[in-house]
Amino acid sequence: MKKLSIAYLLISCIFILGCEGLFQGYNKKDNKVYYKHLSETTGTGEILVDDADYKSFKKLKDFRFGKDKNWVFFNGQILKGADSESFILLKEYTSFGFYQYAKDKNSVFVNGNPLAGADPTTFEPININYSKDTKNIYFLGERFTSNSQSFELIDQYYSMDKNDIYLNGVPLKVCSFKDFEFVFENSTNNEDVWIENASDRWARDGCHYYFGAIKIPSEDYKNIKVFKGSMGIVKDSKSVFYKERNILFNPEGEKILDTIDIETFTCERFLKCKDKFGPINVFCGRTTCDGKPITD
Repeated sequence: MKKLSIAYLLISCIFILGCEGLFQGYNKKDNKVYYKHLSETTGTGEILVDDADYKSFKKLKDFRFGKDKNWVFFNGQILKGADSESFILLKEYTSFGFYQYAKDKNSVFVNGNPLAGADPTTFEPININYSKDTKNIYFLGERFTSNSQSFELIDQYYSMDKNDIYLNGVPLKVCSFKDFEFVFENSTNNEDVWIENASDRWARDGCHYYFGAIKIPSEDYKNIKVFKGSMGIVKDSKSVFYKERNILFNPEGEKILDTIDIETFTCERFLKCKDKFGPINVFCGRTTCDGKPITD
């Protein structure tokens, strides 16, 4: 119970008060450099940074980083390949003091990991997720397009270049740029904001509907109805889909429903679906997955 209380206190302090620096980071004492870190068992732990030069060592703005005349350190360990003299942290993108991006004269680093192929001379962060150089665009340190000249952000998650529209770096393979749009506008309703303002948004391109990066396999585009807040349910004039799956079948391809009344089918928040015949479980049919009646 005591360990649980310590862990809870530390986590609360970090994520509510933003005081991780009190429990983590570098300290110089007794002519040595130490790195204090969080521990699941004791609350905090401390290691000796053996290779650090005491006299020239200094902390950087992100408590995970430090450097001396010889080395750059990340979480108390030498950051391999980093040049101490030219190493710098780039823009801070969190409220907790984390600098996701860093670079030196030779390399770019994302959260302490080298970004292969990135050009440190022209590299720059776009936001916490996206970054670029003259050659490529990156999402969380992964290259996904080389069309950096035509690249633009749509929002925090969606972006586009001359070839496609992307969600978190994944190409949607849209049929029409000019017809691409979000089905629902960004919501100011607290109940909707996490559903329609994040990465799993409903979108359409004139040929298909998308739930996040999932293309709905309906061939009846003009008759599609999207159920907002349902976590991925649409219907057309003949079928009902949960993301990429016709709900007549379960994820294993086994038939779980003999029929659905399309006209009366509706679905509310969190997969609460029904038609005139009664409630529907999109994974198991007309019963719960343990064979019990579905209750409201």
